Amino acid sequence: MTERRTALPHGTSAEGASRLRALVRRWLPAVIWTGVVLGFSSDALAAAQTSRVLLPLLRIVFPSADPETLEALHRGLRKLAHAVEYAILAALYARAVSGRFRLEGGAREVLLRQGGRILLGVALVAAVDEYRQSLSSVRTGSVRDWGIDLLGASLALMLLWRARAPSRGASGDMGKQAGSW
Repeated sequence: MTERRTALPHGTSAEGASRLRALVRRWLPAVIWTGVVLGFSSDALAAAQTSRVLLPLLRIVFPSADPETLEALHRGLRKLAHAVEYAILAALYARAVSGRFRLEGGAREVLLRQGGRILLGVALVAAVDEYRQSLSSVRTGSVRDWGIDLLGASLALMLLWRARAPSRGASGDMGKQAGSW
């Protein structure tokens, strides 16, 4: 019985195709989430729209709160959502770059190489997001929101760096936890 081979485009190999599939598997979640994040900046999720859902829920949770307090909570939840969506984006970018939800290496390497590149990518997406919002009649783009986005991403990267595997001492026994201050 002869082995059936799949025809590959000229100049490709099975190994190259396998690498491409692995690359797509690593980056596809990050690319999809980037689209989701940019979709969140649509007019459909403007403060006036989310207040229709969130303010009644906040009134149930905090029945004695005055309207100003409820508005402040609504604003705070929206800012927290910004930080969380960009923390997820940074984690997915880290997974795409390293193949896992961890950042390996010393603080200098992580800050200057891996984390810096990931944060730059997230900063570009956040800048596009804020710019798109500034073009809307019902949204506002702001440098403060961009900073909140980057804060969420930075916190995620710090957690991923802290979550790396423990280092081994010279004798091979488990040493001090890697990434500890």
